[in-house]
Amino acid sequence: MSDAPDGVPMFDKLFRLMVFAMLLATSWGAFRLAVVWLGLRKCLEGFARMPIVTAFDRLPPRLARLTQLSLPGPASGTAIGAVADLQWLHLQGIHQAKKEEFAKELGPDRAELTEVVADLMKEPAARSSRLTSSGRRALVERLGTLHDVLRELWRLEPMQGRRQRADRGAEQGIRETGASRR
Repeated sequence: MSDAPDGVPMFDKLFRLMVFAMLLATSWGAFRLAVVWLGLRKCLEGFARMPIVTAFDRLPPRLARLTQLSLPGPASGTAIGAVADLQWLHLQGIHQAKKEEFAKELGPDRAELTEVVADLMKEPAARSSRLTSSGRRALVERLGTLHDVLRELWRLEPMQGRRQRADRGAEQGIRETGASRR
């Protein structure tokens, strides 16, 4: 029993059309996958030539495991939070050991920057090792403040003492070079 003049039922025509559309969509998806795969390969080859590749070797083992493709394992936020807290404690230890030298290097005209760093270093490291939303916000806020301080320090580079030592070293080198030519 056919409802079409050519004797082919409408369901068969619709079914054939859907199968053809499905094959076309699958082919298009496979083509797009191949294009993205080739683009990713070029991108990774570009990264392989960059010096940043060695940075992955220096990652703590807990974070290095997060960069591998694997089945879901432990929560990555926990590992990242623990490493971030450990690094924050390390930074606080460095600051504690060198804070007088740091303040002296900045000088009295940049006392507000020294105070910002001191206040930042008073914040506890272990706010939230699990990186909940409040822990993430606190970490981002801390790192944002640290970024602002570092940007200001980079703007000030070289610091006064280093510049004077470099100038003295350059003058000494010029004198030695002039004396050796005579």
